[in-house]
Amino acid sequence: MHNVHIRENTAGTIGFWAREAVASSDAEERDGTHRVLVIENNDCVLIASPLAPAGTSTGGEHSLTNAQLVNFPGNTGDVVIRNNRANWINIAVTFEIFGSEPYHSITADIINNQLRAGDAAYLDTFSANFGTITDSILAERIAAAIRVRTNNHASVSTIPFEAFANVSGNDTGFGFFDDATWSYYRGVECFSFSKIQNNHITGLRETGVTNQTYGIYINRVVSDSDGLTVPNKGKHIISGNIIERKDEDIVRYIRLTNGSTDQGLIVDNVFDYPTVDIASTAVIASASSTITNLTIYRNINETREVFLKDFGHAAVGLVSNLILTGAVTASSNISISDDSLGGGNHSIFFNYATADAGTDVFFKYDIPLDQALPNGVSIVEVSVQYTSSALFDTQGDLVLELGEDSNAATSSDSADLASVTGTDTLTITPSSPLGLTHGIREDELSLGGAPTIRILLTADAATSKSVQINLIRVLYRW
Repeated sequence: MHNVHIRENTAGTIGFWAREAVASSDAEERDGTHRVLVIENNDCVLIASPLAPAGTSTGGEHSLTNAQLVNFPGNTGDVVIRNNRANWINIAVTFEIFGSEPYHSITADIINNQLRAGDAAYLDTFSANFGTITDSILAERIAAAIRVRTNNHASVSTIPFEAFANVSGNDTGFGFFDDATWSYYRGVECFSFSKIQNNHITGLRETGVTNQTYGIYINRVVSDSDGLTVPNKGKHIISGNIIERKDEDIVRYIRLTNGSTDQGLIVDNVFDYPTVDIASTAVIASASSTITNLTIYRNINETREVFLKDFGHAAVGLVSNLILTGAVTASSNISISDDSLGGGNHSIFFNYATADAGTDVFFKYDIPLDQALPNGVSIVEVSVQYTSSALFDTQGDLVLELGEDSNAATSSDSADLASVTGTDTLTITPSSPLGLTHGIREDELSLGGAPTIRILLTADAATSKSVQINLIRVLYRW
């Protein structure tokens, strides 16, 4: 395949299976010429290349078997699909290995297309001629999908790099046809290294299935059916996308299969709700349960949590200067332990001394949040776990406050430690999220007046008593 353009057509299906060059033994295969297939400015239902039936040895990547690939050598070449109006784009690309390295990496670009969902029964006709385009029925309702296949002509077990998917500037939405509303299970799905940017993804709905609907789904397989292992650490940039679920329940706005190994950025995306259903705030998740090497930051309506471990960077030991007492003594004090629970967590102790028996002692500890949270977030919940080992004989009022600054409390929760002992939690959920107009940001200095957590204890007892603050947890949202 040399430079080929398919443009300005009105069609049902635009299908392709392109090979970049002639047989692999031919000199043309390695002459360094860049070759590309461009599909642009078409009006159609489906743009696709043959993909494999579910459960075949090719693992749902394309319709050619391993044996057929040997007779069909060569890369598919780079593919550019741009400025089309269609219902679905569902393609596969492949590159092959000769000697110890691939010929070169392959890029698939899906750029600036307008996609509206249609009747998935149309895909049955395509499947009858080319093999189903699905891993399962789900893929029939993916707006834009890219799969990757490697053809191994050498005795290597590790692929040095993968094909690359660039999915940018596309717009997906509900379709209306034959008095029905049609939808997608997924907006974008990629089986490769990927750059997914500036797409508007909507039209998502679970119809006939449950727990399968995602805005963006990175579904990298680590092992190929031929025994090849792709690089363990995928590379992804997912940014600037607007994903709307409207009032539909979905599983996640963004999901990765290999979040514990893949690397990259998930930043500056916009989700229309802070939840994926009525309650769950897990808008970004990984099938591997953990997301270790990806930077996730500044996604609108994403809720994150932080456990405050060092409590405002206070030194371990006595911090008695933070006590206000009715009769000042040197006995009662506030102290900070050195990681009593492990994992880097310190604990705050309010220590009431026998020497102060019969005297109200007022303990106060403030934690400004401007050095604990990112710039521009809202605080949606604060919780404090505490332990009181014994009843305060006369008075033991423990209060958690959250305020816009250190002078004003806007929300509070409390416990009467003269009535109960043991471990419990105080929780504040502001009726309106409390905004942090400045926080940790390299290009902006803190100007003071930051939202502040305040823990208060009013104590009076016959003998020494102690209250331990074990954990302080803050939920915040961009």
